[in-house]
Amino acid sequence: MRVAFVDHSFHQKTQSSRFFLDLIRAHWTVEVILDHSWDHSANRPATAAFEPDDYDIIIIYQAHEFFDRIKHKHPNIVFVPMYDAMIWAGQFFWRDCFNQAKVVSFSWALHEEVMRRNPFSSPFQYFPDPAQYQPIDPDQEALRAFFWYRTKAIGPQTVFDLCQGQFLDCLTLHNAPDPHQDGLAPWSCPAHIGHLELTGWFESERDYLNLLRRHGVFFAPRSLEGIGMSFLEAMALGQCVVAPDAPTMNEYISNGTNGLLYPLERPRALDLSRSREMGARARDSVERGFRRWQASQEALLDFIAAPKESLTRSAVGSGVSRSRPSPAVPLSAPPSPAPIEGKRISVVTVCLNAAPVLESTLLSVLSQEGVAVEFVVLDGGSTDGSVEIIRRHAERLAYWHSAPDGGIYPAMMLALEHISGDWVLFMNAGDRFVSADTLARMFAAVPADADVIYGHHLYRQSDGSDRYRRAVDFEITWRRLQTGALGYDWIAGIPAHQATAVRRDLLQDLRFDLRYRWAADHDLLFRARRQQARFFNCDELIAIYDGSGQSLGNFKGCHQEWAAIARNHGDPVGADRFGREMAIHDSVIVRTAQALFRSRFESLQRRHPVLAARLRGVVRRVLGAAMAGRRLLCRTS
Repeated sequence: MRVAFVDHSFHQKTQSSRFFLDLIRAHWTVEVILDHSWDHSANRPATAAFEPDDYDIIIIYQAHEFFDRIKHKHPNIVFVPMYDAMIWAGQFFWRDCFNQAKVVSFSWALHEEVMRRNPFSSPFQYFPDPAQYQPIDPDQEALRAFFWYRTKAIGPQTVFDLCQGQFLDCLTLHNAPDPHQDGLAPWSCPAHIGHLELTGWFESERDYLNLLRRHGVFFAPRSLEGIGMSFLEAMALGQCVVAPDAPTMNEYISNGTNGLLYPLERPRALDLSRSREMGARARDSVERGFRRWQASQEALLDFIAAPKESLTRSAVGSGVSRSRPSPAVPLSAPPSPAPIEGKRISVVTVCLNAAPVLESTLLSVLSQEGVAVEFVVLDGGSTDGSVEIIRRHAERLAYWHSAPDGGIYPAMMLALEHISGDWVLFMNAGDRFVSADTLARMFAAVPADADVIYGHHLYRQSDGSDRYRRAVDFEITWRRLQTGALGYDWIAGIPAHQATAVRRDLLQDLRFDLRYRWAADHDLLFRARRQQARFFNCDELIAIYDGSGQSLGNFKGCHQEWAAIARNHGDPVGADRFGREMAIHDSVIVRTAQALFRSRFESLQRRHPVLAARLRGVVRRVLGAAMAGRRLLCRTS
């Protein structure tokens, strides 16, 4: 195939699109067309003549202005936008012309935004090859940090604030701002910085990496990223990356596990004492992520090769394979996980009248490879055909029954009488593992003293889109609970039970507190932490959590239980404030207004997507101001 690869011309300097271009060149004939329309300075070369019909595929990599050059419909246009470039004045930017293309999204946040406007988006996550990066010295004694100044959103003062209270032996400021950005403004160096070193653009990438390797901490330079090559390189080197809690940094970094995240609007001092441990986990994340990236390349190439009209919405995000010419270079795939010795995992599914979604859950569990799985299914007396579905798979189940029970958590407790595994994971009907090797990856490197193993999940929303939720290091979650620093981001960082495995003996000892109907799993985790249980974040994407389950219609009950659990285990003042905030959120007036606006907005988005995007930005700003006022009210009441 003949491919036109239209690239943002600044990437000639940064080489940030090189990985994608090399992949395309390995399979097809490629002509690179550099787009200079972003640069309004004088004497820029004109873009070469372009005839869309000369190419089988047109790939527009970030250069969205180039859509104006395509005056007629082409059967196969692929748009590769970058999340940071699509946020203008605090809102997501989209044009009608983008809808003629398929979209490759290298960010979950980007994919979620695109899917609201163009259903032909497929998400992928890139990782560099760690073999190309010699790791830093793990025994490095001095605390040395590196900060690449690129935009005024994050400057030296932000770094100084984040390091407050601990001594940095050396801080290197790499003064290489992005185009149209001013250089560093004058500043005063604080006393907790031992030595300050200034650098600028390097003649070669090797010189830059050699300097970078001398540091153990890397401060990410930007408030938003498209992919984030600079901090990914730092992770590959084994550095602890400190970054704003925003895409795409928070899609690679689990706060407190393989790096540190902070709210950009209020940066506060962070604890860097575990930076070497987190740096080692960062390197491990890149090693595992690179294998996943290699395995996903075939689906990516199939998506690019298939004309848009040959795809269906259901096939786009699923990674379904399409026919294409054999690649010139064979694609690498991760090795099949070796069976994990000495670990028997009991997976429990409890259900009631869940026939439409039950079989997908059963097949997901029964397809697990590389681990010994004991699968138990307890049905609460379904009358919708669920029992017939269970019977079809009964020979592969360790135990099942169908009988009335007292609800989800009583059924989970009843399951303990029928399991024998070392570990227990609860996977409700409608939920499923992300792949056949999920459990093998989850248990691949578990410390011998771990009591609770957890990972990340996708939250499948009612519109079918997925929200990526990374589990926060549980010690950070626990610390925030003790200090009362609670909010919805705190709740979102608590591991979902679909992505959490607990030692059977610990679970039998603690058991779920059946006073809680919706959040007993959270209470159990906090009681485990009180008993000094060891939590281990495996840093793997584990489950797809069906958000249309029972909790969808029970927001008020969930919120009341969250506040009660927070009060029992943490700071009561912070828990009460948290409860008041959620009570306002749950008010009938607010929910009625939300439902009315949602229905009207969806109609507007279908007819006038650009106007809808602008309206969304206005609403977000208004809601932001309202939330600030609400928080002030809660603090003073």
